[in-house]
Amino acid sequence: MLPKVIDDLTVLLSKFQGVGEKTALRYVFDMLNWNSEEIENLSQTILRLTTEVKKCVHCNNLSDNDQCIICGDAERECQKICVVENVRDLIAIENTKSYNGKYYVLEKLISIVNGVYPEDLKIDQFVEKCKNENVEEVILALSLSVAGETTALYLMQKLVEKEIKVTRLASGISTGLSIEYADQITLMKAFEGRK
Repeated sequence: MLPKVIDDLTVLLSKFQGVGEKTALRYVFDMLNWNSEEIENLSQTILRLTTEVKKCVHCNNLSDNDQCIICGDAERECQKICVVENVRDLIAIENTKSYNGKYYVLEKLISIVNGVYPEDLKIDQFVEKCKNENVEEVILALSLSVAGETTALYLMQKLVEKEIKVTRLASGISTGLSIEYADQITLMKAFEGRK
């Protein structure tokens, strides 16, 4: 009933998390009111995602260079590393302005059911990096899900073997809640009460 390009774009936009077919179609209709320059700008910006976004070689954060802004910041506390599942969690913690150390983004959590094993997360390399760089504290900021708890326990065991202090965020973050959805005050309190 609609032109194929509208159907195709609706299908693509509905791949976004939380965007259903109706919302995607509404976005497409909104875009039909844009001028050609705005459409061209959007398409070029999306293409730039594939060529300009890199992973930081030190922490897996997203960057436009080999090293992200956080890892390149000499003002950050190098002896502290906060381990998060994804970049969205890193952003949520940064927004609290209560942490001034470095990060390490795992990108996924251990989940045997989903075929994700410790070696897939390169945990041994991370632990060696902590030992070699004289890291004093690793803060585990992982979700209180089964996969988050499994990953945290595995990391704790490996880090304690190397005599590296490990802390976890304090309670205040509800079980099953993803860190990215926690409000700033809850995250700040969780950091203050870590143990």
